[in-house]
Amino acid sequence: MDEFLEGNHILRLIYMILFMFITCNYSRLPIIGWLPAYNWHEDLWRDVISGIMISIIYIPQGLAYGLMVGIPPIYGIYTGIVGPLIYIFLGTSRHASTGAFAIVAMMVGSVIERSVTESRLINNETDRLCCSEITQKPDAEKAIQLSSLIAFFVGVVQVVLGFLHAGLLAVWLSDQLVEGLAAGAAVHVFASQIQTMTGVRNVPLTSEMFGIIRVIFSIVLCYLATETSLDLHLHIVGDIDAGMRAPFIPDFSETGQIIYSAFSIAIVSFVIHIALAKLTAKEYNYQINEWLALGTMHIVASFFGCFAGGSSLSRTIISAKLGSRSQLTTLVVVIILLIIAFGAAPLFKYLPKTILSCIVVVAMKELYTKICWSRMLFRESTVDFFIFLVTFTGVVLININIGLAIGIVFALLTVVLRSQWAESTCMGRIPGTSDFKGIGHYRTAMEISGIKVFRFDAPLYFANAELFLSSMHSATGLDPLNIVAKLKQTVDEKKKDDSIVKKNEVVDRDEEIQLTVRRHSIQPSKRDVEVNKEAEDLIQLTHIIVDCSSFPYIDLMGVDALARAHAEYKAINITVFFACCKVAVRQMFEYSNFYDHVPKSYMFVSLQDAVAQAQYEQQQDTRVGGSAEAVPSKIMLPSINPDATQSSSAGDK
Repeated sequence: MDEFLEGNHILRLIYMILFMFITCNYSRLPIIGWLPAYNWHEDLWRDVISGIMISIIYIPQGLAYGLMVGIPPIYGIYTGIVGPLIYIFLGTSRHASTGAFAIVAMMVGSVIERSVTESRLINNETDRLCCSEITQKPDAEKAIQLSSLIAFFVGVVQVVLGFLHAGLLAVWLSDQLVEGLAAGAAVHVFASQIQTMTGVRNVPLTSEMFGIIRVIFSIVLCYLATETSLDLHLHIVGDIDAGMRAPFIPDFSETGQIIYSAFSIAIVSFVIHIALAKLTAKEYNYQINEWLALGTMHIVASFFGCFAGGSSLSRTIISAKLGSRSQLTTLVVVIILLIIAFGAAPLFKYLPKTILSCIVVVAMKELYTKICWSRMLFRESTVDFFIFLVTFTGVVLININIGLAIGIVFALLTVVLRSQWAESTCMGRIPGTSDFKGIGHYRTAMEISGIKVFRFDAPLYFANAELFLSSMHSATGLDPLNIVAKLKQTVDEKKKDDSIVKKNEVVDRDEEIQLTVRRHSIQPSKRDVEVNKEAEDLIQLTHIIVDCSSFPYIDLMGVDALARAHAEYKAINITVFFACCKVAVRQMFEYSNFYDHVPKSYMFVSLQDAVAQAQYEQQQDTRVGGSAEAVPSKIMLPSINPDATQSSSAGDK
């Protein structure tokens, strides 16, 4: 290993890249796909100009982010060389400007600060107000070792998640969640730069829980109590060594201190990177797959003292606006940064740190505007606004890691809640067509006589199975259980009256009571109790058709809800058909015992077929019974009273 460390650094870097190129699967090297098709005549000059502009922006940013991490600023330049050079071969985004990034740099700096600070807390009144005070700067070499170790494990986590295809989880990271995360993190970045911009010393950690509030309160209180004035002493970057450090293996003895933080940094780094990559990919119409690229970039960069990074919002947007066509833009940036690292780095010795802090803050200006933009978001979508607000508030008041977790949990909760607020409607046919639309949404939609077509716009699963049944009752205007209960009450009262006349006749305990229901007209007798409006509606309704096309999936409780709907309406002589079931829904019916309760003949490919069958059955009933004849419907009622008496009418037996 010592011999390896004594050679030329650039040759070693090229050796590592070639080794990865040879050993990697070609499918993992997107450059093989886009480089042969590259239009050198039209696109090269655009990439060169974009690369020059981005490198001009990156140089002060890289120095500033190195200071944020707590290591010599030149390592921010190294981070913009090694990692992006690997990304050229493995990256799938044409416009992502990888390297050092403020939010990730701040998170890495917080971990290093906690790990290497020897003095944790000074027990005095000031510290109780202002959090812990740092009395000793971290050792530079140890800080470099820790930042490299963090970058290594960040890369390992991202590569492992990439092989597990965890990139599919990125679909749960909505734009509003990522914007809330980035805007909240930008507030922390701004607070972290107050000390350098103003010269105020001993600014407390802003990554602690509710740290922002305590910082503001402490500054105001201390100023009012002591009338503290600012020290105008100007701090500069200082000596910067030219060249690149020899590759080294990070000290893995500190793994236990940083492994949890490395995991959270890996997630945050990927979330922000993928959000920017998706933004440009959507605008310029190409596909991305970034887990492996970002992870490999971090692993290789960790051996050169680089810290974890990602994609910069400002640099990526500038790259897209300048018309960058490929990652050759990044190659131009790398070449310029190599020139700076090996020749011009000492020229930045007298650069004031205040200027670097201002550059960091200004680089985040797009994220600060998101806070004002949220007011417009509230008018457009209340749910998306609250996703943004909850994530932003969690990040600002607690920290980035927990704030991200809170945002993800809240976003998932909104998905569940919105499925429980599902819209349901009865549908009618558009005259002259076979299309069915919501009656309340289309004025020309006409309801078919005696038939209701019901639609429930949500997946049918355990969380909304009961809502489906209640919505069906409400939309059709009939609650079968309520009707059966009232009919049972009518029979009970009739039996009670008849038992007074004929006390000697005993009814069997499991008697089958035959109820006669007329679908067109019913003339209640004087002794019958009048049935409410629900029963009158029952006279007209013969069929309900459930449009299952809106069910993307269904679980066992959803299957049970459909079977219950069929059984409940069957009890009051209303037939329930099911139409337009998706493949996944039909498979669920096959795997469960659904067809033990509902005949397969009640399943239809289209709504038109179901309506045609319902109308055919209506015609058959009319021919058999006639408009004035009764259509019998048997309802099995449980034993009412063992001592109850039977009706005296012989026709009732």
